[in-house]
Amino acid sequence: MIAWMTYAALIGLRIGAGAFAIERLVVSGGKPRRFVWLAALGLAVVIPVAGGLRQPSASAVLEPTPAEPPPGPGTRPRPSPGQLATSRHRSTGS
Repeated sequence: MIAWMTYAALIGLRIGAGAFAIERLVVSGGKPRRFVWLAALGLAVVIPVAGGLRQPSASAVLEPTPAEPPPGPGTRPRPSPGQLATSRHRSTGS
């Protein structure tokens, strides 16, 4: 709930800052500014409510990845890249 309230407050601040900038443009053009603030108030309510009602998508749910199976009876574990580099240096040095 706190996360949603923080989200709503941040969205409201961003919309308010945008409305303030647009208001300056509208006033310099000689138009009434009330429609800018009416739209900003509407968006500041609609966007957080729509975000709060949205259900998480199936792709947002993380599924565990299967672990690599343990090596079988006749197999050796794979060496790491660092082990490969040191084994090459040893074999070329002899």
